Amino acid sequence: MISALLFDFARVFLFAKNKNYKGELNALHKQLSPSPGYKFFDYFKFNEELLTYAEKLKTKVDLYMFTSGTIQETPEVQMKIVDLFKEIFSAQKLSLFKTDHGAYVDIATRMGKTPEEILFIDDAPSNILAAQEAQLSTILYSNNLQLMTELKNFINFTI
Repeated sequence: MISALLFDFARVFLFAKNKNYKGELNALHKQLSPSPGYKFFDYFKFNEELLTYAEKLKTKVDLYMFTSGTIQETPEVQMKIVDLFKEIFSAQKLSLFKTDHGAYVDIATRMGKTPEEILFIDDAPSNILAAQEAQLSTILYSNNLQLMTELKNFINFTI
């Protein structure tokens, strides 16, 4: 039975304002942040609908984040997510790779859960495959409607 949702951050909860930007959000932030006058929200936007939905989800299951870098540590992001997730794991800080199935076993242990209790949500097929190899249930995120529809297969939740 699923007792925890493990979310990716970039391109699930946070997007580049420039819809044509295809690179990594952590890299974009790292490149731009030293610039004088840099304003986070000039370049990034939150998935407000999913944030609201996740706030309601956390009454049913534990919410965790497993992200590649450290953009989630910026003050602008912290004010939005600090109370939403039980714990936030950075692959970079833990010297893990999200494409390695061992990373998900490690995260499950840190969460105090078995892999079978965790549903992982990410927008990258390679990360989804690695999580599946570690026995986690998965959803490949493409949009909010698709995610909310597929979540019903795993948890009994309606708004």
